[in-house]
Amino acid sequence: MNTNKLLTGTLIGGVAAFLTGWFLFGTLFKTVLADNMTAAARTISKEEPDMFYLILSCLLFALLLTYIFEKWAGIRTAMAGLTAGLTIGFINILGLDLSLFSMTTIFSGIQNILPDVAVNTIYSGIVGTVIGWWLGFKRS
Repeated sequence: MNTNKLLTGTLIGGVAAFLTGWFLFGTLFKTVLADNMTAAARTISKEEPDMFYLILSCLLFALLLTYIFEKWAGIRTAMAGLTAGLTIGFINILGLDLSLFSMTTIFSGIQNILPDVAVNTIYSGIVGTVIGWWLGFKRS
């Protein structure tokens, strides 16, 4: 495993995750996602996120994808990264949202997890695309 690719892929992927998350969750789909949460869930959301933990979460997600792509999957193209990112993201967020639905009142109905799953799947696909591209870039 190429440690340099792992570290830089994590950093580049983390930046992509942060910017993509800002655009998708904070701008484009902010209202749609909020509308699918219960009123109680909306009241516990922070006005402004704690940036340290937000950035850390982006870096950890990027590390997860980069590690899987680099160590086990041998992903070296944007298209392979997109496919793997979409798949990993979909399975991960669907499992998480079903768990949250079963144990909390964040979502008012089972159908209300669908926008969250869709947006998170797109998010994961974009981050996977960037990481896949980087892992194949100027590979010796």
